[in-house]
Amino acid sequence: MTQRQLAGRAGVSAGAIRDLEQGRTRSPKPHSVRAIATALGLSGRDVEQLHAAAEAHRAQRTEAGPVRGGPLRIRVLGPIEVWHGDVQASLGSDIQRTLLARLALGVGAAVGQDELVELLWQRSETQNTANLLHTHVARLRRLLDADGRTDSVLVSGQTGYRLAVGADHLDLLTFRDLTTRAAYEAPEDALTRLAQAVALWRGDIDAERVASSPLYTAITTEYATTVQTFATLARDLGKPERALKPVRELASRRELDEPLHVELILTLAASGRQAEALAAYERIRSALADQLGIDPGERLRSAQLAVLRQQDRHVRRTMGQTAIQQAPAAPPDFVGRADEIARIEAMLARTGQESGPTSSRIVLLAGIAGVGKTALALAAAHRLRAKYPDGQLYADLRGTSATAPEPMRVLGRFLRALGVPSRQIGTDENEAAALFRSELADRRMLVLLDNAHEAGQVRPLLPGAGGSDLIVTSRRRMPGLTGASVVDLEPLNPEESIALIAATAGSHRTDADPDAAGALAEACARLPLALRIASARLATRQAWSIGDLTRRLQDDNRRLTELSTGESSMLTSFQLSYADLSTVAQRALRFPRFCGVVASQRWLASEG
Repeated sequence: MTQRQLAGRAGVSAGAIRDLEQGRTRSPKPHSVRAIATALGLSGRDVEQLHAAAEAHRAQRTEAGPVRGGPLRIRVLGPIEVWHGDVQASLGSDIQRTLLARLALGVGAAVGQDELVELLWQRSETQNTANLLHTHVARLRRLLDADGRTDSVLVSGQTGYRLAVGADHLDLLTFRDLTTRAAYEAPEDALTRLAQAVALWRGDIDAERVASSPLYTAITTEYATTVQTFATLARDLGKPERALKPVRELASRRELDEPLHVELILTLAASGRQAEALAAYERIRSALADQLGIDPGERLRSAQLAVLRQQDRHVRRTMGQTAIQQAPAAPPDFVGRADEIARIEAMLARTGQESGPTSSRIVLLAGIAGVGKTALALAAAHRLRAKYPDGQLYADLRGTSATAPEPMRVLGRFLRALGVPSRQIGTDENEAAALFRSELADRRMLVLLDNAHEAGQVRPLLPGAGGSDLIVTSRRRMPGLTGASVVDLEPLNPEESIALIAATAGSHRTDADPDAAGALAEACARLPLALRIASARLATRQAWSIGDLTRRLQDDNRRLTELSTGESSMLTSFQLSYADLSTVAQRALRFPRFCGVVASQRWLASEG
């Protein structure tokens, strides 16, 4: 087709066609582009590609900057919205909406170009999807950066595109920040945080392709878990009505979610709506039978019985709920310590032939900072999981830090986890400790207390008589902890140290230069924390050899500062121990004879 023939069919001048073809048109008009697409017989994605090309050309030619607005706010917990202050921006096409949704739901993580192309165009035959993607990314970047910022929030890199925003700009991050803070606050404050978090959800996302993705499914499950936690805490505090609306609305959308309907039934009952609670049970019973051909599970039946018998006290405990498992996982690169784990198992072993009531076993893991006490405790807890069918409780006592929680606060968290309503816990530490021992008396649980500073932190948290036991980690041997069996941790042996380096930095590097790996292990004093930090630095610096890092650590004056990455730091660990000393001890420690890492840490521990 000649330029003149195309111009005749499209109803534009031949000069306009010529100028478009030769790149002289400053700003192609949308209606002209549509007319040309019709004249060429284009359809579907080809039309979209032509419009995108024209839009990209217009964006390159324009000299006007974006319209300035207020602070950026992105909302994806419901229909997707972008706000600049009080002004809502238009997202335009579904492709822009889907692109923003995918980047926002995976905020902070890069999304590859291939994944985005597959998501936006699926199995399209269009040849220039990469160019189309670049065009849409550029358009979205202009939209998001219209608040006058100098650094774009939509970042391009070798691995793809990512959204670099914080909780002030994205409602999903605000939601997660609120739920995280609620886990460490007093019950009343936690209830307020959870109410704020739940209020951020406005409904289902309006990006169809993202809504069916596993990523969005995981986030909706995260929300459902938060609603259940909110409902449980509201009942415990005697305020079930606060959670009634969100739990009812969510249950109407997730009609086969049994744990959620348990919370709905109990919340209705606690609000004095027994008839509605029984009706809610009947609805999910019918739905399970009609859609899945199954009967309600034990928890649902127990909730119905609790309503019928008006037994809402300790209802969680009577519902056959799964065991509590609060202990974090051990580090994935955990190596060695077979003898120590065997000793811990032996110290906690019960023969079943004890006469009279049995007392709880206490194991204290003591050692210098960075020697791997926490990792060993978590690894042992994982090995012992089957021996404690009622689960594990965990608390970080944070040693000597200013944020160390009071025993009463830890008791409150443990008791609520065991199903005791907050209104029954009170504020008296002795009474709460006695209630804690009563709750554990008929249970078989393992309690882990990490980073204890003194015996006074631990005594109120002892399980007492019964089948529950305790593992404590501390930099001190704590002679005031009566009845404790002590495991003194030493640095790893040379073989274990090299194995730890290989687990993080790669076995190919240690195999290539075993002597350098041994030298690095000695430079780190074979302390697991130092070895993990050093190995992590090697893993992120492929150009470095093991010898390169070892040479950097040979300078005693900078060794501690070199052993730092992210939130892990040998210097920070050292400073916590140093700050706990008297002024005289601090002055003595600064003498040159204490320059070695292990010598310093051991002396700190002995002074403690």
